[in-house]
Amino acid sequence: LNSINQILAPSQYAKNIFKDYFPSLKIEVVCHSDASFFLKKPQINFDPIKSNDIVLVLGALSKEKGADLLQNVALINSKNIFLLGYAYKKLHGVYEFGQYNKSEIARLIKQINPRIIWFPALWPETYSYTLSSAILAGIPIFAPNLGAFPERLKDIKNSRIYCWNNDYQLVSDALDEFSEELKNCS
Repeated sequence: LNSINQILAPSQYAKNIFKDYFPSLKIEVVCHSDASFFLKKPQINFDPIKSNDIVLVLGALSKEKGADLLQNVALINSKNIFLLGYAYKKLHGVYEFGQYNKSEIARLIKQINPRIIWFPALWPETYSYTLSSAILAGIPIFAPNLGAFPERLKDIKNSRIYCWNNDYQLVSDALDEFSEELKNCS
């Protein structure tokens, strides 16, 4: 690695991982090309009156991506919880759309019209392309304090970071609290 001319990382979080193992490396954080939009610090165009009381989760969920947390919250929470994607197992209490074409994600998010997009990850992301789709959709985002989520959402209005290792009841309560705040912002 020391002989490489340039090492790039997609986030400060990813850079820090490399630096933990290889402290002498010179690593530059360079945002993905889809991030140029986010550098302008967009304002969320969310209208709480026009949104449905739906919480939307994006992607293919393994245990590490939070499938079990999603199911546990869905079973105790009164919100309509949708998964635009699929999980490693059948999730009770969650409406699953199944696999989608990446080029259709913006249209599908708009069609579903959620109040919140939630990332139930239990494992850190170094970037997250589905987070890019959520930001571009202009929907409020509920994400864990793991990996690149806090870094990428720090300047995004109407985003909420929660403690990733809270039990599902605390996560459900925080989700409800965030939803109520959004309703009251009109």
